[in-house]
Amino acid sequence: MSTEFWEVHRGRNVTEVKISTYEPYITVELHQKWARIYVSSSSSLASGLFHKIDLILCKCERKPRFLYQYWWVWGCSVVITNIFLLPPMKPYSDLSVWAYALVSSWIIYAVFINLWRFSLIHSIYHEDSPSFIRRNIDAIVISVVSALIGAVVGVVVTKIIDRVLPNSPTSSTASQQPSNQPNKFKD
Repeated sequence: MSTEFWEVHRGRNVTEVKISTYEPYITVELHQKWARIYVSSSSSLASGLFHKIDLILCKCERKPRFLYQYWWVWGCSVVITNIFLLPPMKPYSDLSVWAYALVSSWIIYAVFINLWRFSLIHSIYHEDSPSFIRRNIDAIVISVVSALIGAVVGVVVTKIIDRVLPNSPTSSTASQQPSNQPNKFKD
């Protein structure tokens, strides 16, 4: 099966694949915009095949999964873009432009992945697999975006804490101040 598939497509990326069996009836459909597994039998063989296929597809899923889910992207975008409306953050409102740009690029990337790159089918042998960078470009982009968001949030939180909590003298600075009491051990 895999040799036939590779010979027909000769290393090109395929946008649709449909695999079907009739005893037991199982269908696996992978499209560019969606994926579906269908099992019509409740026999243990069909259930076992369904779970094996599900495990294979779960291993191939983009990681971390929550970064591509709409609720996470929209929730973070609302928090990050509105944090500059807090009174302690008003002096740092010039960072909001960078936060908007970062959040906008993350939203565009997540929508692109969910709408147009849901399933990627590579017709290659394992020995001919692409380089590390080509295989993991999605994870690298998400890692860079996450690091930038973490840096912005870290700076923002630090600035808020500096504004909200007053700076109190530490015990080491208090002990270094000279006291007005006479020294008892003087000769």
